[in-house]
Amino acid sequence: MSEAGIAFALGQFSKGRCTLYSNEDAVKIVSMHSSKNLEFAMVVLVPGLSDIPKKGEDEADRRVLLYVAMTRAIDRLAMT
Repeated sequence: MSEAGIAFALGQFSKGRCTLYSNEDAVKIVSMHSSKNLEFAMVVLVPGLSDIPKKGEDEADRRVLLYVAMTRAIDRLAMT
């Protein structure tokens, strides 16, 4: 993204969620786990959805996690 000149902010627990909003006009990149209690105008869930749940993981937990990630979208949701 840097090479393309696209501003972005990484959501990292160690740095706190406030780092996501230090630059309002930027793409926010967060994991499904860390998206809880956040809202975004548009959410894009990237490749790997067909692998949920992974072998050995609890299907119900993964469904809840995917639901949480999907409901972070206020206006638009894109799933690839």
